[in-house]
Amino acid sequence: MRPAINELTNDSVSVILLSLLKVQGKTEKDLTEYIGVAHTTFTKWKYKGVKSYRKYVDKIAESLEVTPGYLTEGVDDLINVST
Repeated sequence: MRPAINELTNDSVSVILLSLLKVQGKTEKDLTEYIGVAHTTFTKWKYKGVKSYRKYVDKIAESLEVTPGYLTEGVDDLINVST
């Protein structure tokens, strides 16, 4: 049996990222495949507060159709890249 996983990090970018995935109905797998990282990397962001996501912010933002500023600074400037 698998041991319990730590609580989610309170890192603001991770919280926003997880919220956007939920709202948009996307999975962690969708995101990790799009940006080209292993799911274990995402797990470190989510549970351990590892901030290696910084080098992927542009690609993450593109995937979630927001600006990098929205992810990192909470700036409410959502974009629609499909137009």
